Amino acid sequence: MNRRHFAWAMWALPLVAAAEAHDLCAVLNGEHNPAQTIEVRAVLHPTMHGIYLSTGSCEGSLLLVLPEEIPGYNGPVRTVKDRDFDRFLDARYDHRPDAPKFEATFTGVVETASGRNGFGYYRNRPIRLVLRSVIIEPKETVIISDPPMTGKRPNMCRRIWKALWNFL
Repeated sequence: MNRRHFAWAMWALPLVAAAEAHDLCAVLNGEHNPAQTIEVRAVLHPTMHGIYLSTGSCEGSLLLVLPEEIPGYNGPVRTVKDRDFDRFLDARYDHRPDAPKFEATFTGVVETASGRNGFGYYRNRPIRLVLRSVIIEPKETVIISDPPMTGKRPNMCRRIWKALWNFL
């Protein structure tokens, strides 16, 4: 490994730092270190005025923003755009009241508003999560096996030939 590759690896190391898992209620109560990368398992609630994360176990919701959509943002967060992120974008723009529930683990940096100005459409949110990545865990699936084979495989050509023979 030459020096250039080593320098790039050392530069990228803080960007891939391990995220600390937090409960959404703890994040809303301010029980986290500022500018620390955290993971939050929550349900997405997209609205016309923003994207919010919530759980059924606590009161309130957390504003979720993409770093590309923050005017003049020069922070350390860059969004990982993979297949899970594409599914997140599909769910994000589905504003129907009966839209399917989108539950995932959201990784990002929590920012706190300074002064009287808050975050969000109404500027009333004291904190926001700047999204780095979305992780969708696979749901448990039940596999039903096919019935056992009888040893006699269906022959499609024979079926077609019989159908033609009977037709003529």
